[in-house]
Amino acid sequence: MLKNIKSAAKGTIIYGLANVSVKLIGVILIPIYTNEKYLSKNDFGVLGIMDITFQLAVIFFGLALYQSLARWYYDPEHKSAQKSMHFTVVITNAFVCGLSFLFVFGFSPKLSSLLFDTQQYSRLIWIMFASASVNIISSVSMMLLRLREEATKYAVISVAKLLITLIVTIHFIVNLRKGVTGVYEAT
Repeated sequence: MLKNIKSAAKGTIIYGLANVSVKLIGVILIPIYTNEKYLSKNDFGVLGIMDITFQLAVIFFGLALYQSLARWYYDPEHKSAQKSMHFTVVITNAFVCGLSFLFVFGFSPKLSSLLFDTQQYSRLIWIMFASASVNIISSVSMMLLRLREEATKYAVISVAKLLITLIVTIHFIVNLRKGVTGVYEAT
């Protein structure tokens, strides 16, 4: 019993810190995001709208399939189908994201006009959606690591993702002066 409690506590701490680390990027980048030398007030507003749109895209186009994997993964009747469940969820997400990306790519000028009253951000919209698609597909494998209780591997991947995203974002915004587009290119 004590072993189960220790394992649950360890998993909670590691998975919790990994999930917080994703939000930590935003906190660390606040001085850059709010410095008008790198992002104007208008850019900061665009970033806010794009961040909300990113979150909605992940929720809507992800179809929460990674959660269905968690539901069925340990079902005794489906124990032999664990690998095929993972594969099916990844392929389904990739297919939905691929079709959705084609739609977003084709209609990004209209979506830009809808969100910002200008077509100026159409490239940013499809870059953001490509980033959301990668996030959707990778979340399935991250869920698999949690289901297999591979907390160390999960933490290492999460921290590596955090550091790489942070370094590349800073480089794209500060050195290359890519503005909001650089945020999503880095992601």
